[in-house]
Amino acid sequence: MHSKQSPSEGAACPGGELIKHLRFDVHADLSVGKLIGVVIVVIIGLLLLPIVQDSVTDAKNATDSTGDTLLDMVPIFYVLGVVLACVLWVVAETRGMGK
Repeated sequence: MHSKQSPSEGAACPGGELIKHLRFDVHADLSVGKLIGVVIVVIIGLLLLPIVQDSVTDAKNATDSTGDTLLDMVPIFYVLGVVLACVLWVVAETRGMGK
């Protein structure tokens, strides 16, 4: 008699064993310290956001209408920079984890 194995066991699909090992490697290589570092960067970035907004408001009082338009975009680009830095950090730290 032949016993049937389910696809989740890896016998029915050719890449099943590879996928099982990749999942194990990903969980084994994650570091809590790296994740805490990303969270700290996000928290510090968000805590500095009101300072950036206050500086923009002060600068808008000293400029004309063209400068106001450009200065309104500074907090948006600040937040995008913090998010981009965190995403790139996570990508760099997780690169090669599935090998």
